[in-house]
Amino acid sequence: MPLIDARDLAVFMLRLLETCTMGGFNTDAQPGMLNMEKSLASCQRDGISRIVLMLLLVLSWPMAAAMASPTTVPATQSAPTEATKIQALIATVEESHGLVFIRNGSTHDPAQAASHLRLKWKNSGKRVRTAEDFIRYCATGSSLSGKPYRIQFADGRTEESAVYFHAQLRRIEAGPINATAIKSGAAKPKP
Repeated sequence: MPLIDARDLAVFMLRLLETCTMGGFNTDAQPGMLNMEKSLASCQRDGISRIVLMLLLVLSWPMAAAMASPTTVPATQSAPTEATKIQALIATVEESHGLVFIRNGSTHDPAQAASHLRLKWKNSGKRVRTAEDFIRYCATGSSLSGKPYRIQFADGRTEESAVYFHAQLRRIEAGPINATAIKSGAAKPKP
């Protein structure tokens, strides 16, 4: 995101030009368009300092145009909010094929597991402020029995849900480019 808004820079440059010409803007037949020849002539009459100001204006105009152009301003990706991270964590379970969620000895398919996690999140109140809080209070174990939740993968391997969710959170926080490397094992996730 640019440090200076393109409109603010354009207004500054127009005021600078107005100062340079001392009589306001000289416009041509098209409303709002500057007549540069008349403005330059006016600056030349008023002395060298006004020419320097005009050159500053002319030299900075391409920068303003580039800042205003939607094709030249790179889209910034803001960091995901904590709620977005939590939703993404739930989605990793919900969208997994062959995953079984084990809660209090009972097995649940991905849709049931996601529904249960959303209900726990909803009922957690103000206790869950971050994705880490969600993992700690909602996604790691039963609040009734105290038993840890487990995840069984399609290959039959099982692990505690805390391990699974922490790994998924690192992948989410790494972003889409680094997540592919982490998933393939090409890069180590952030500790």
